[in-house]
Amino acid sequence: MPKQFALPLALVVLMSCSSGPKPILLGKDQCSFCKMTIMEGNFSAQSVTSKGKVYKYDDLRCQMNDIKRNASIQKQTVHYVANYLNGEEFLEHGQSFFVMAADFNSPMAGNVAAFKTETDAKELAEQKGGQPIMLQDAFR
Repeated sequence: MPKQFALPLALVVLMSCSSGPKPILLGKDQCSFCKMTIMEGNFSAQSVTSKGKVYKYDDLRCQMNDIKRNASIQKQTVHYVANYLNGEEFLEHGQSFFVMAADFNSPMAGNVAAFKTETDAKELAEQKGGQPIMLQDAFR
């Protein structure tokens, strides 16, 4: 193989094996749980297994239901949720601040949004008439 092709090929291989959240293709990607087309990035979520399999969701409610139902994504999986203020930025569950408010009108009526900072979460909770919550309290 010529040297000029070796580096680009190596980069493609490394990028395809990287773990972590992947971009959501709005209007094209399908929710792994409810099978609806993902239309709103700021409510989307993802679960990425240690082997790099990505499960995409249109709402945090779908992700949490899939985690409960599907034992294969409960173990060795990192769970991400979109930052409500930037739907292209994904945050790990444990590093996120959550707010529940009926005014969010999320795709599957989960009405929970995630934020990068506690300050952002508190501000939006006040604006939307919601309340900061712990994720484990959201979908019982």
